[in-house]
Amino acid sequence: MIKSSAMPLDSIWWEEELGKLQERLGYRFRFPDLLRSALTHASYAHEYGEQEWNERLEFLGDAVLELCVSDELFRQHQGWNEGQLTKKRAQIVCTASLARWSRAVGLNRLIRLGRGLRRQGGGENDSLLADAGEALIGAVYVDGGIEAARQVIDKLMELSREWGKPVALDAKSRLQELLARENGTTPQYEVISTVGPPHETIYSVAVRRENGTCLGRGEGPSRKTAEQAAALSALRMMEDPGRD
Repeated sequence: MIKSSAMPLDSIWWEEELGKLQERLGYRFRFPDLLRSALTHASYAHEYGEQEWNERLEFLGDAVLELCVSDELFRQHQGWNEGQLTKKRAQIVCTASLARWSRAVGLNRLIRLGRGLRRQGGGENDSLLADAGEALIGAVYVDGGIEAARQVIDKLMELSREWGKPVALDAKSRLQELLARENGTTPQYEVISTVGPPHETIYSVAVRRENGTCLGRGEGPSRKTAEQAAALSALRMMEDPGRD
């Protein structure tokens, strides 16, 4: 029977699937607990008494991913300027691209979520999947070092090329490009409120111009998700100023 992200993950099936995941990645963990942590969301950890979850690994994986992609693009495209390199990197490391890669390797079925997020279909949420993908990269880096992480990231870049045209920029990247073209400024994000318990917090975020003018607001189950929602709201307002 095929499991779905809406179902609790029993340990026998999950452990078997972690082995298959490592085969797909082409990397075998020396310390499997790192892989388990990378696929454990805070909501699951708080509900089931797990001591480790993926936020710290996500933080590290984000930095490793950006470094490796930047290095590869720098080497591949000798004639590109900073703007071209930055745009291409954004296409590879954006939420949509990372979520697509995470689905391709099966993380949408393997990420462990609390009951509330499972009921909401959290295993198919692009932001949660992108976070899990970054955590997985962070786990590979801690387990095997930079070269091991680079090999896994190379597969992400290969898939990105196979998908054909570049993945569309996520809302935050699009807003940043738009403001840079307008007046050379960057958007500023601010958490204006949080509601709910630590493992199911809802974040409210405002995005502003550098002069403090509010461009949009958004909500989500993580700060990243709320920032994306705020950026999308800002884009819609800027494209259609008459929108309520």
